[in-house]
Amino acid sequence: MNAPASSKGSLGLAAVYAYTFGAYVGHAVGGPDWLPPAMAAFAILAMTAINLRGAGQAAGIEIAIVAIKLAILGGLAAFGLSQFDAAKLEIAAQPGLAGVVVGAASVFMAYEGFELVAYDYDEMRDRRRIMGRIMPLAIGSAAVIYVLIALAVPMLTGTQALIENGEVALSQAGQAALGTPGLVLVTIAAALSTASAINATLFSSARLAREVAEDGALPARIGRRNSHGSPQWAVLALAALALALAVLGGLDGLVSGASVVFLLVFGTLNVLAVYENVGSRWVTLPGTIGAFGALTVLLAHFAGLV
Repeated sequence: MNAPASSKGSLGLAAVYAYTFGAYVGHAVGGPDWLPPAMAAFAILAMTAINLRGAGQAAGIEIAIVAIKLAILGGLAAFGLSQFDAAKLEIAAQPGLAGVVVGAASVFMAYEGFELVAYDYDEMRDRRRIMGRIMPLAIGSAAVIYVLIALAVPMLTGTQALIENGEVALSQAGQAALGTPGLVLVTIAAALSTASAINATLFSSARLAREVAEDGALPARIGRRNSHGSPQWAVLALAALALALAVLGGLDGLVSGASVVFLLVFGTLNVLAVYENVGSRWVTLPGTIGAFGALTVLLAHFAGLV
């Protein structure tokens, strides 16, 4: 159950990243209405080409992208927080506890990348150290970065502008901080961030599809590798579906849909871990309750009950 559901969520995520890539580039250059979807398609096609060249090519580009975007985002966070004013975080309508849960659950897909790491477990050189020590550090670091950026951006643009222009909020913050150079720098960071996310999603999801195909649950053709060792048909199939979603879908629907899928997947995995007595109960049991609780509140929100 996990593999098909996770693959559907990954398709939505790749579409979200591509859609955002197109939105940032379109905002930066001020082009016609067709430019954002065209750039979204370009991002997926470029990352597909890289993945078809093999794992080494994809991994090397990923490391370089992450280093550059972290440097730019770190600078933006520092600049915004240097002007911290708690009053700028206030909004007219307070969301309440249910609103906080809905907000967090709606963007749960942002943590999907950590699930992708597990798909490549068999290819890791030092699996126990990576999963036991580095993974918690990576998750904690990502959470800290998200919080710092969420606090810094309203200092530069105001909370209302952040709410109304969420698709390009970071580039607006960069422009408010440094003018046109800031807009260019943050657009580069956003473009690199979304491109690397597409790359990672295609990379790991295609390899998951390959493993499922090798186990006989998908057609054998899906797992067939090209001369570079890449599961080419899995990469191409995922890319084609993600491209269609990115061009035809809307950001809110894509984000919410992907978050629903991954809350379900993460909750189910924690249930299985509890049932099989795998891992620490103080992690898996709260994980089960938290994932399914957030999923319930989010679905109630969609139904107009919250």
